[in-house]
This record gives sequence, C-alpha cells and structure tokens, in this order.
Amino acid sequence: MGQRQHFHFSVTIQSDELFMVSALRGLARQCQPQINRRMAVAEASNDTWRRHQGEVTFYFTSTSNRAEFLREATLLFATGWENMSRDDKKTAPRHC
Repeated sequence: MGQRQHFHFSVTIQSDELFMVSALRGLARQCQPQINRRMAVAEASNDTWRRHQGEVTFYFTSTSNRAEFLREATLLFATGWENMSRDDKKTAPRHC
C-alpha cells in the first residue's frame, strides 16, 4: 500500500479569498505531522481553487488530524471560509 491510501479522511472547504486558502494550506500541513505532509494539500492548489469556484479539499491520515485542522481553523479564522463536507473514504489524488 502506498502512502496515498492512508490519506482518506478529507474535508472540503469553500473560500472566496485565495489568501485564506493559502493560510489553510499551511495549517493543514501542520495538522498532518505523519508521513507526507504534501498529500494533505494535494487538492488545494490555486488552480483547483479557481476551477472549483473557491472549493478545495484537504486530506488527513486520521479523523483526529482532520478534527485538529477544523478546530484550529475555526479558532484562527472565524470568518472567510466554510466547511462544505467531510469524507472518510475519499483518497488523496494520485498526482501528489
């Protein structure tokens, strides 16, 4: 099993502000200390954000890492983003 398969706890957020997505990318990396931090932000590029009308997806290896991300994001950024959905089966994309 490759590293990618471990990243199947995702959260999709929406933000109209690219600077917010950039800040959330940094937070996602911090909240995913195990394995390959880059996979946490594999589907959160600027291009993805533009193509998906402000939505990006972050991936984590555990529900606790995802919960920490959401908790910290709420504490740090009370506005400027919205939690759209969570998924416990969506695996990080292959291109990471």
